[in-house]
Amino acid sequence: TADNQLAALQKQAAVDLTVNVLYGRPIHQVTEAVRRNVINRVENLTGLQVTEVNISVNDVTFPDQ
Repeated sequence: TADNQLAALQKQAAVDLTVNVLYGRPIHQVTEAVRRNVINRVENLTGLQVTEVNISVNDVTFPDQ
């Protein structure tokens, strides 16, 4: 991820992420998996309720050959 931000207000958090996705991977599935993992980790590590996770796909990258 190139640019990540976390805003915590009281007991809630909003997360903004920018990611690159490997070519051939379904972008929707990748971003949904990232969203679930971020919510789980932030809530477990901080005790904050994650109210939103905004994900921007910056680029589709090709694996090294």
